[in-house]
Amino acid sequence: NGGLGQYLSNTEGRYVAETLEHLAAIGAPKTRALLQAAAELGSRAASYTEAWDEHSASFFDLDTAFLESGEDLAGLTADAVLGGEAGGPA
Repeated sequence: NGGLGQYLSNTEGRYVAETLEHLAAIGAPKTRALLQAAAELGSRAASYTEAWDEHSASFFDLDTAFLESGEDLAGLTADAVLGGEAGGPA
């Protein structure tokens, strides 16, 4: 709930590779691209926390794009897990 920068700084990027993989698997290309951009921004600093402190405006822009992306991550996840439309099996 704190945005991409906070996600990366709280975890120091431990789950980025897995998250990118899973976003691709559920069909969330917009969110995947935004997380990839945030991870690349964070990787240019000594730590994601330092990147957050130095580039918070850039992370804010990525968060805004994420909120405006319109991807239904919960629905896409449900579809992937349930094997069909959200709300039940196909």
